[in-house]
Amino acid sequence: MNNHRLAVVGLASVMGFGCAVPSAPSKVVRSDVIAMDSGVLAPPVGRFLKRKVLIQRFSNETTYGKSILLGQDVMGKQASDIMSARLAASQKFLLFDEEVNAAAVGQADYKLIGSVTEFGRATSSETGVFSKTKTQVARAAVSLRVVDARSGIVIFSSEGRGEAESKTGKVMGVGTSQGFDSTLSERAISAAISNVVGSIAERMLDDPWRSSILDLTGSVCTIAGGRSQGLAEGDRLAVLRRGKRIRNPQTNVEIELPGAPVAEVVVRKLHGRSYADEFCECEVVSGQLGGIDLEQLFIQESGEQK
Repeated sequence: MNNHRLAVVGLASVMGFGCAVPSAPSKVVRSDVIAMDSGVLAPPVGRFLKRKVLIQRFSNETTYGKSILLGQDVMGKQASDIMSARLAASQKFLLFDEEVNAAAVGQADYKLIGSVTEFGRATSSETGVFSKTKTQVARAAVSLRVVDARSGIVIFSSEGRGEAESKTGKVMGVGTSQGFDSTLSERAISAAISNVVGSIAERMLDDPWRSSILDLTGSVCTIAGGRSQGLAEGDRLAVLRRGKRIRNPQTNVEIELPGAPVAEVVVRKLHGRSYADEFCECEVVSGQLGGIDLEQLFIQESGEQK
């Protein structure tokens, strides 16, 4: 009898332990070391003059994600697409893809060049008396460079690292099983880009918005740009004469000194249906532009958008 009672108590203890665990199958838990929200850029408050950015195809410097048979770089394309999505969501940039729009190479303010420099995966498992867990981890590093499109000089570079984890488990045979998680690669790269996208965007917004003068007839000044870049009727813009170009003996690169303001214009009418054919008619409200070679002038935001 005593032995029978001990057996019953022992069985009840095991059943009681099992009841302490939720009976429903455990869900797959995925957590990034670097939070995804850290890479979300806040949209501008009010209207904003967008910078033109050419995103060149990211390269993959690792041995992962390359298809020899198809000649494709899957991981490099993932990184490029993620970076484009982050910058587009900020509503602060007019983005071009070099492969889609080759003509945009000479129109951009900045070129963004990137590469996946490190990538690795690891799988581990733990087995207890009544439980078993499996953890898959992916780690990635990306390198990003901002190039001034006018000078071709790298003005900023940064590297970010990210990690993504996927975990499954079973208790008393109840739970989930998981094979190879192919989404971890993209999640790790996304976390790495989250680590640097803010500083990259901030650097590209340091310099004021600029544009070119297309024509000057009397007091009517026609400039490139329109609604897609954030311009509106009533905006006041500065007209500057290009600074002197000199060669820097330290780098042997020709640089342009800061321009000098010569006039101010107000946007009166916007034309065009897309970025490709947009332009604005502006009125010269102060200063004089007559007799100055238009190629020596450029338009710059003055901080007085309507």
